[in-house]
Amino acid sequence: MKVVSSTNGEVRYRVHTPPDVPVGSYRCHVHVPLGKNKSKGERVWEDKKEVVFLFNPWNKDDSVYLPNERERNEYINNETGLIWAGTHDSTFTWPWNFAQFEVISLETVLYMLDSWRLGSDARRSPIHVTRCLANMVNNNDGDNGALIGLWSSNDDDYADGTSPTSWSGSEAILTQYMSEKKPVRYAQCWVFGGTLTTVLRTIGIPSRPVTNFESAHDADFNRAIDYYFDRNDKMIEDKSNDSIWNYHVWVEAWMTRPDLDGDYGGWQAVDATPQELSPHSRTMVVGPASIQAVKDGKDLKYDNEFVIAEVNADIKYHVEKSDGSFAVVSRHETKVGKHISTKAVGRNSREDVTSHYKYPEGSASERAALMGGRGHEEEEKGAVSFSAKLTSGRRIGEDLTFGVTAKINSPISSNINVTAVFETTTYTGVVGKEIKKSKSILSKPITSYIYFI
Repeated sequence: MKVVSSTNGEVRYRVHTPPDVPVGSYRCHVHVPLGKNKSKGERVWEDKKEVVFLFNPWNKDDSVYLPNERERNEYINNETGLIWAGTHDSTFTWPWNFAQFEVISLETVLYMLDSWRLGSDARRSPIHVTRCLANMVNNNDGDNGALIGLWSSNDDDYADGTSPTSWSGSEAILTQYMSEKKPVRYAQCWVFGGTLTTVLRTIGIPSRPVTNFESAHDADFNRAIDYYFDRNDKMIEDKSNDSIWNYHVWVEAWMTRPDLDGDYGGWQAVDATPQELSPHSRTMVVGPASIQAVKDGKDLKYDNEFVIAEVNADIKYHVEKSDGSFAVVSRHETKVGKHISTKAVGRNSREDVTSHYKYPEGSASERAALMGGRGHEEEEKGAVSFSAKLTSGRRIGEDLTFGVTAKINSPISSNINVTAVFETTTYTGVVGKEIKKSKSILSKPITSYIYFI
């Protein structure tokens, strides 16, 4: 701060705010001594108006500086957007009103920062601010966050709140949250993602919702989705909590990463949807996780390990052997992380960002990044292996036809009994009740394809 002018009893000061000033609300206080050495006390004047400092993506010295003007307009200024959903081969969009310039959005961000008791030094860094806001968008840690998640196919379960599919923007959510000062019911991933995008854009951090199709939920952090079956081919449900979501929405935030060794700045994955406790804080949050580090398979802070699995985990099927141990009988290396999508800059169309998260499937670079020096558990090949594909029927009321391919791995001396089980499942991969079981016999000579309808 320096004096600009002093005339006729009026003194003008210029205050310089550095690019790493702690974000938040400020007030100006002026203390005027009434005598030398404050011997007669002082007069204090306080400006009742608040000044709020934000991150500045237009400032080259700011840690969230985004050099491309069109991207700044999209990821900071655009108040509406699209969030992709569905399946990787049949998508639809949720239109979302971010409303980041509404007063309620700024009030909410300041409230969240204060509620989390984020200190001044931490407020200088978009890393810590982003992690704080992602924590405060969900309430699963009991910290009076903005939203409660609920995944149910029963509409009655949402009777004491609002169904996640009824939300179309963040303003109504934040208004209810701030008026009641308690979590809003209910949200699922796209609601968490849309709301987190709002608060990040409000504080000046470029951000965008991103959808990962066939998204892996790796509960034990081993970069694999493990399914276990007993000797009767019945899934052992309590053996693993891993699952595959049809789609999952998180947010990308733009910032530098001076805390990491390497060129890991740029887009960072941040997720407010409660899934697993972060090993870095024991709270329900993911990120910011450097997307470049995810692509390289680096287990860096924050929560890269979880994101690596979300976009690139192998799926492994374990079958119980006669001695009680388990053998891997089937492995799928290319089914996780399909068509990772976000809204294109300046257009209401899809931009595919899969290549940002992983190298081409099956390439040496992709395999090396996923394995990261880990051992590769070999499969025990049976006489026949199978793969299934939906060949027709995608709409309600239509019959589903599945083509099942049988691959012969070794000479067969007898017929093979084949059982196909069809079960309902939520989009988050939670298995429901069985709807049909079909049994067939592959007899010699074995045909290449069998079909279950």
